[in-house]
Amino acid sequence: ISLSALLVVGQFIYGRQLAGKPEQLQAQAARIQEGQDKGSAKPFIEQLQEHYRDKPQGIFLARALANLPDYSTDKEALQHLERSFLEPLDKEAARRVSQFSLQTAVAVTLSPWAFMDMALALWRMVKMVDEVAQVYGIRPSLMGRWRLMRNMAVRLVYVGASEVAMEHYFDEVGNDAIGGLLAPVWSLSIESM
Repeated sequence: ISLSALLVVGQFIYGRQLAGKPEQLQAQAARIQEGQDKGSAKPFIEQLQEHYRDKPQGIFLARALANLPDYSTDKEALQHLERSFLEPLDKEAARRVSQFSLQTAVAVTLSPWAFMDMALALWRMVKMVDEVAQVYGIRPSLMGRWRLMRNMAVRLVYVGASEVAMEHYFDEVGNDAIGGLLAPVWSLSIESM
């Protein structure tokens, strides 16, 4: 039990360090975008290379950097990286989100129970977050996953409750509407007999 607890604490601490790295890189990129000087992007690019070392995205980063003109200002270098490195990752992430959304929509449509819809949607969202994180070469921390799951569960409860309320409402309204539509037909058929 102690070993398991130490492993969980270690994953939590290591996960927080890994999760903080992309945030630090984003903040540093924002600072560089504001300035017009040349040369402060080099440490940022080195940190980016270190982050993507031994990751599949590192190959694409190396290609983008190989095509980076050496006379670029810091702002131009970041724009080049955004165009040639991040945009393809964004497109792949959007494709995966769309794929997961479609699969979840089909599964929810086929499921007759709201509770099962919510559980299925939560499971698919967690898988989607993992896939998107994998596209960008990051790993959410244990605490980050917990917060994300909690937020998704809260939203799914609202969606599930509204789905149940709408089903109940449309069942009531639908029966009344069908009865109202069929009443004249029923009365005509009785009169013709």
